[in-house]
Amino acid sequence: MDVESENIKFVEMLQLRKKITKTFDKIADRIDVLKKIYKDMMSENEANISDGGGELETTYLHSMFGIDTFLFQHKLIEIEYANVLAIFKMIDNRIYYEYYKLYTMVQEYIKKEFSKKSAAGNDIIQIMQKKFQPYKHLDSSKEYDISNTTEMQSIITDTLKHMCVFLEKRESVLKENRKQIKKGINIDTLIHTQNYHNAMIRSNITMFTQYLHTFNSHHTSYLTSLLHRSTVIMRDINKNIKLNGTPETSPKSLSDSNDISDSNDINDSNDISDDSENVSDRNDKSDSNDKSDNNDDSSKKINSK
Repeated sequence: MDVESENIKFVEMLQLRKKITKTFDKIADRIDVLKKIYKDMMSENEANISDGGGELETTYLHSMFGIDTFLFQHKLIEIEYANVLAIFKMIDNRIYYEYYKLYTMVQEYIKKEFSKKSAAGNDIIQIMQKKFQPYKHLDSSKEYDISNTTEMQSIITDTLKHMCVFLEKRESVLKENRKQIKKGINIDTLIHTQNYHNAMIRSNITMFTQYLHTFNSHHTSYLTSLLHRSTVIMRDINKNIKLNGTPETSPKSLSDSNDISDSNDINDSNDISDDSENVSDRNDKSDSNDKSDNNDDSSKKINSK
């Protein structure tokens, strides 16, 4: 795995999140239409009993019994929608929390290990200067804007890229110093020290990048599952309730999900599972490559011994 590939996966996760919000918007539109239908039915029945007098009271009561059934159907949809909205908020907050935690970890490491005296070190320190709102575990009502999460992720990946460049320069210095040993200059201790510090920087870059990889894998999984649940709700509405009268609520528009996502999420749930499998495949391949790299490194160490 590398920083840039994790950055690409983060963008893909944001696109998946956008599909969910578009699906939510369409569900909310349908709920609004159902609310209007219910209000119109209530008004019509109340007007009928007012015009007809007492002899229509029995008819009114029977009509209300039927309208109550529709109200129950409408409430079920509202509850399902409220549930997926609550889950969406939890996922968003979790994403913010994990990136905020990683951001503070990287920030503390940079301040501790990099010196402002060096131009390269000072550049890295300056990248991590911005402060973000702390995550509050006890405030369950708080919602964290995804734009702040995106900004944190961008700063983290930018910092890691600068750390990689910084490490490459240090490795070049180490290589030149090793040449001096071959000339008979006794700087072995210096070489050991430089090699140790470089290994620590490399190890931290790897650890932080692995965190990004884990975040992308988990968050994509959460959102894929939520997208599936929300499209099932939308499909059930389209299947069970045929709304007519306006272009945005006509059966054609209800069955056409191109305005919800580019991959027809509502009409074909296979796209959801395909997206999930593709992400999973990429993550599995990345994990496999990491293990292979580790095995190669171990093999090299054994051979060198």
